[in-house]
Amino acid sequence: MNEVKRDWRGISGYIIAAFAITWTVLIGLRALGVGLEVRATLGMFGPALASVIVRLAGSEGFRDSGLHLPRPGTRHLFLAAYAIPFGALAAAAILSSVFGLQVWDMSAGVAAAWSAWKFALALGAVLTIVVGLTMISAFGEELGWRGYLLPRLLPLGPLRASIIIGLIWGVWHAPLIVLDGRGFGKGHELIGLLMFVMLSTSWSIYLTWLCIRSDSIWPAVLSHATLNVVTSTIFAVFDPKDLIFGSPIGVLTVLCFLAVDAWLIATGRLNVPSNNP
Repeated sequence: MNEVKRDWRGISGYIIAAFAITWTVLIGLRALGVGLEVRATLGMFGPALASVIVRLAGSEGFRDSGLHLPRPGTRHLFLAAYAIPFGALAAAAILSSVFGLQVWDMSAGVAAAWSAWKFALALGAVLTIVVGLTMISAFGEELGWRGYLLPRLLPLGPLRASIIIGLIWGVWHAPLIVLDGRGFGKGHELIGLLMFVMLSTSWSIYLTWLCIRSDSIWPAVLSHATLNVVTSTIFAVFDPKDLIFGSPIGVLTVLCFLAVDAWLIATGRLNVPSNNP
């Protein structure tokens, strides 16, 4: 993915636009009584819309947006994009059981309503068809965060750029967390926002790796969709008791993704390839 000359004025304008669009959608539709999931899905397109507006207003074009397919020889990153969320979330679930933080029993409603084969069939559909459909809304975010903001922050270095984007991305979720108690429930707004910032930052680093290695946003779009679907499925099927430490959005999950990030950094994989066009 190409580095773009830093323009702090343009970067600031993009961030303000992304927040303004999404927060207007989330808060405005909430006032009109629109359901949480509909609002959350529509709000995901704010970063993409902001990037289109800023690009058109500044006559920047879309050459550096990462919309093209991955460069030759990097298509295997689609497999990594799909596997990393599964691996990190599975590791976190195992650790939460080992440390006695979580008992992964099916929720009563799921256990009563689904036979084993029906559950397996539904799970297979969720992890294939639903992930594919969720890529549409994930694209709404990735065209902005990784398609617009990342190339402009890359001159700071991939790690620093990833951390900045992760912090911005986490705070961007604030209306859902503060107003709707998304993730950690009402009464836990501060810890919920802090955890989303930590999660987003841990995700941002490996998503940056996918983008700079493939020179495309599409592996990141797939991985973002997989993250959302797998996390939501765990909450739908199971009934996590310890949300802060042992849940799919808890501290152990953050640590597992940070372990992936640390490996990418230690092995030099997070560096921008020398043959980057």
